Amino acid sequence: MLFRAAPRSPYYLRPQAELRGLVALAADGLSSLDLKRARSLSRLRAGFQLTDAETSGTGVIFSGDIGILEASDARFTLEPTVTSYGAYTRRLEELNARWLQGTAVDWALWCGPPAVDLRYPTEVDGRAVAYLAAHFELQRQVGHCAFLRRGAGSEWHAERTDVRQVAFDQIVPVDAIDGSIVWAEISVRETLAGRLMRTLFKPAPVRLYVVQKNGATFVQDVVPAITREGFLLSPLVDSWIPLLKVAGGRGSQRQVVGVSVGLRPLGFPPEWLYRPEVTISTTILRSSRRD
Repeated sequence: MLFRAAPRSPYYLRPQAELRGLVALAADGLSSLDLKRARSLSRLRAGFQLTDAETSGTGVIFSGDIGILEASDARFTLEPTVTSYGAYTRRLEELNARWLQGTAVDWALWCGPPAVDLRYPTEVDGRAVAYLAAHFELQRQVGHCAFLRRGAGSEWHAERTDVRQVAFDQIVPVDAIDGSIVWAEISVRETLAGRLMRTLFKPAPVRLYVVQKNGATFVQDVVPAITREGFLLSPLVDSWIPLLKVAGGRGSQRQVVGVSVGLRPLGFPPEWLYRPEVTISTTILRSSRRD
């Protein structure tokens, strides 16, 4: 409530806007809402053009506006769980992946990784993303989304697991084998204050540094309470192309060759929350599918 009452808060003017919306609804009735809805669907239909043939069967959309599918009069289904801001358990990951495996989903619109709060792209729902890469094939781009259709598919098979205990900012090498993805589990030992903060408020993020095959370093926040349950580390999935390449047995310049964890500014010493003890487990998985 204090945050919402702060003049510089993005929510400061929301009560006024909501009040004006209620007044307009009372004055104009549902006709104004129907008009806005029709305009919105028309805009989505123009920006994301899907044919009747493409939308045959049941579809799903990931990290995109569900109105895209509604505007196309497509039959669709929804994920059973939603992305959480503070925690994401292994069970939730497995539920989403099993739902995708067991549901008659014929096609999917993948509109980007399910990251929240500007964190690592595949910090959450990595199992579902990996399943899509192995069992669905890219048809074309629809707007900024990848249109995928279920294909013959294959499974990812674990080849090797490495576990390292390191200090903050110490780089751990990662094998970027062609045709492979890397599943990682990263945990950081909490102090008593860190455990209290996670229990009473929410876990604090740390900073993840990943070195890619192309030499670039990608820096983003992660939450150890989530990454210790496992997440898709490599390739760096900011578009569908890196996954398309590795699922087909090829290499990608977005594959990760090194990773390290560091502290980030929190407004107070982050050492109050975390000890300089990082455990990084990486598992290399390969798909039998080849282009």
